[in-house]
Amino acid sequence: MTGATTEIRGSIAVIRFSHPPVNSLAHLMRSAIMDELGAALADDSIAAVVLTGEGRAFCAGAEITEFNTSAIGASPTAHDIWAAIDASPKPVIGAVNGLAMGGGLEFAMTCHYRVAVADAQLALPEVKLGLLPGAGGTQRLPRAVGVEKALEMITAGEPARAEKFLGTSLVDRVARSAQELIDEAVAFAHELIGRRPLRRLRDVELRVEAPEAYFSEARRQVAKRFPGYVAPPKIVDCIEAAATLPFDEGIRVERAKFQEVVNGEQSKAMRRAFFGERRVARIDAFPDVAKLIGERLFARYREEGLWLRAEGVAPERVDRALEAWGMARGPFAGAVPEATAASSQSMLPDEEIVERCILAMVNDAALMLEVGLVDSAVEIDVACLRECGFPRFRGGPLFYANTLGLDEVVRALSRHASKSGDDAWTPSRLLAKMAQIGVLFD
Repeated sequence: MTGATTEIRGSIAVIRFSHPPVNSLAHLMRSAIMDELGAALADDSIAAVVLTGEGRAFCAGAEITEFNTSAIGASPTAHDIWAAIDASPKPVIGAVNGLAMGGGLEFAMTCHYRVAVADAQLALPEVKLGLLPGAGGTQRLPRAVGVEKALEMITAGEPARAEKFLGTSLVDRVARSAQELIDEAVAFAHELIGRRPLRRLRDVELRVEAPEAYFSEARRQVAKRFPGYVAPPKIVDCIEAAATLPFDEGIRVERAKFQEVVNGEQSKAMRRAFFGERRVARIDAFPDVAKLIGERLFARYREEGLWLRAEGVAPERVDRALEAWGMARGPFAGAVPEATAASSQSMLPDEEIVERCILAMVNDAALMLEVGLVDSAVEIDVACLRECGFPRFRGGPLFYANTLGLDEVVRALSRHASKSGDDAWTPSRLLAKMAQIGVLFD
């Protein structure tokens, strides 16, 4: 059940919040937290507050089903809760009972102090959805663990156990078990009564030697590690703001960068992939289906690579163009016979190499849907992400076709069909019909 409850332990209010299964920050839960927190802060008999999640998660962050809906910005927002904690004259302790991901870790970092179970998983994984932390994570985490560790955690998005951060400002105390966590947090709260000033991560001053050179190198490393991805370089921008600007100005930079990525095609592609993977996980035979889809589409991709080679484009140039576009491997995957490895005289631009190989996959994928070999576009796209090395930030061949515009795809296919005389380029009837009536792949 979604909501929040308060247990009074002497002068300590223990607020437990819930939104199953992982306590994501849905509007109903945000409202309940704000109500209980407001009541505790207004009660003169309460000297400190402990915040914790019900079940096995502290908070898994934003409710992603609310993205691009009015609910995500409905009052109270996460920022309203953070502001209430920042303004609290009473100590607020986050008791991290399990998973604290994304906005959940940002929530915990807004608390003045944190107690966590040793194996609680902490992460800011927004980058895996083409996003960046949008509720203070890029500003508070560097102040808690240092700039270098924060850069690694936020650009990679991987979780780490809470016990690894003991001794930093991210984790003040570690409890041996979830059963002991609240007792430990309440005992810590009693120690904090009367301690002033309260520690707020927003007040920590960061110092980076030669920041311009440091962050220039950070951008170079990020571009090398995550080629083609939009969010990681913007994360560097945000952390640079944390190191060089006052907190509130850094928050403004973070919010602006978040808006840029949340409305961008990469994030839409990666969120669709995320939900698509959840959807196909309910299909028992999907691993076998995905393999067959992948084999067929990669064969068409490679076939077009062979046609390009026959036209005088060097196989290594074909691979290089497709890999620069984002494919994990080119049509030849480096397996180029020695006799074909000579330099090409073809002046075909890289853009046309990419267009031909990718649209060949798009048309064949649409044909598979047309004849009923596959039930949905999302199955094809997830299969292609897994089996063909299609770039996740482009979402799969059919999602990519949506972003190009299906009418533009049909025009390009028709152009190649006319030029080559090859029926394989004739737009599938399904694709042509969808373009005509203005609908997109699911």
